Amino acid sequence: MPGDCAILIAMISDLQAIADLVLTDEELRAVEKNGSIVRYTGTISVEGSLVRVHSEIGLSPMDYERMLRICQEVYARRGQFFLMAVAGPNTPSMGPEQRKLIGKWSKQYPAAGVAIVSPQSGLLQTMTTLLIRGISMLEARTIPLAFFRQETEARMWISNLRFSSASKPRP
Repeated sequence: MPGDCAILIAMISDLQAIADLVLTDEELRAVEKNGSIVRYTGTISVEGSLVRVHSEIGLSPMDYERMLRICQEVYARRGQFFLMAVAGPNTPSMGPEQRKLIGKWSKQYPAAGVAIVSPQSGLLQTMTTLLIRGISMLEARTIPLAFFRQETEARMWISNLRFSSASKPRP
C-alpha cells in the first residue's frame, strides 16, 4: 500500500494531531468498559491495559491514527498499556512513515510490552525488532517485545509482564 504512506504523512503532520483527536463514543466505551471497535481494515479491542489490534490487510492510516489515540487514552487512565498486534498471513509490515511516527510517538507513550501474533515471520519480525531496538536505544529503556504464532501464548506472556510490572511506577 505505497499510497497509504503519503496519506499518513498528510493526515498526521505531528504528534499533537493524534493527541487532539476526540475519541468517539464507541471508542470511549471500549476504553472504559473493555470493548471493541470494528473498522474496515481491522478491529481494535481494549481489555484493561491491553490494546489488541487485529488486521488481515494492515490498518488504514486513519485506523492507525485511531489506534494510537486509543493507546494514549488507555495509558492516561491506567498508567500503562500493552499492545498485542494480531496479523494475518497477508498483513504487510509497517511502512517507513509509520515506523518513524511510532518511534516519535512512543517517547511520550511507551508500551509496557508488545506482542506480535503472526503466522508469518521473516520481514515483519525483522522490521518490528529493528524498530523496537531503535526506540530502546534512543530512549535508554527496554520495551519488551515477543513474537508468537498463537494468541494464547501472547496473552500468557503479557499476563506475566503485567504481574512483573505491577509494582513498578510509570516513567
